[in-house]
Amino acid sequence: MSSNNSNKKGAPTGFYLFWIASMVGIVLISVLFFYMGFSSLQEGNTNDAILNIVMGVAGMGIAVKVAYDMAKARLAYQEEHQEIFTELHCTNCGRKMLRTFKEGDFVGKLSTDDKCPKCGSSMLIVSIFAKTPKQKAKEKALQ
Repeated sequence: MSSNNSNKKGAPTGFYLFWIASMVGIVLISVLFFYMGFSSLQEGNTNDAILNIVMGVAGMGIAVKVAYDMAKARLAYQEEHQEIFTELHCTNCGRKMLRTFKEGDFVGKLSTDDKCPKCGSSMLIVSIFAKTPKQKAKEKALQ
């Protein structure tokens, strides 16, 4: 427990290559539809022109939506900082105390470094847990 960061794995490189190839394909097909639409418009074929331009716009819209969703999903793979806490209870009066984790802490350890602020007795480590900044913000909102 020496690190305060959780280890999250990112998506495989092949996934991103496939995604980029798909995006390029969608954009190229959309550009082709635009080209066919404007060519039909110059030839005076309004119905085909409108259909092809609408297909080009739809393709570009799909490309933008997929790019947005992928960027959002990529952020989920980033490492999230976690702060690790140790909860202590007084062996004499039962008072509870919370402090940041120190190397060497383990559940059941009688802490010689921490004394009860109320009676001065030794404190027993009863739990060790991690909180993300999002969890801490939720707790403050509930208080």
